Amino acid sequence: MAINRKLRKLLFFSLVLASGAGLLVLLLAAISKKKEGSCTGVVVTINGPGETRFVSRDDILGQVNAVAGPTLRGKPLLSFNLKTITAAVEKNSWIKNAQVYFDNTGKLRIVVGEKIPVARIFSVSGESFYVDSSGEELPLNSKVVLKLP
Repeated sequence: MAINRKLRKLLFFSLVLASGAGLLVLLLAAISKKKEGSCTGVVVTINGPGETRFVSRDDILGQVNAVAGPTLRGKPLLSFNLKTITAAVEKNSWIKNAQVYFDNTGKLRIVVGEKIPVARIFSVSGESFYVDSSGEELPLNSKVVLKLP
């Protein structure tokens, strides 16, 4: 009876050890495959209030291309510095936040949130600008004109 119990413990320990080793092998294979991959495309998502967009897909791609190079498709995934791309996209004064990542299919996904203008200010000198909900100044945009207080 004691031998049977020891045999069960040994089999259970062996099964757990084999499962752990199998998971480790699968994890390493997935990581190495991901490193070998290349960019299959770029998807830009702009989140903002309503239908009005102050930033276009072309604006964002221009900022990304200035940092990562003009041709992104086919470029190795390891050659991208996602922190640098995120910082470049967030330099746009109309962008509140940006998330840049690769999905499982190798597409570079860029998700940005736009700032919301709440008022337009006219100075005595004739200059004009928008102010967002946090009080930050936003430049005028030649593409969109809003009627705000």
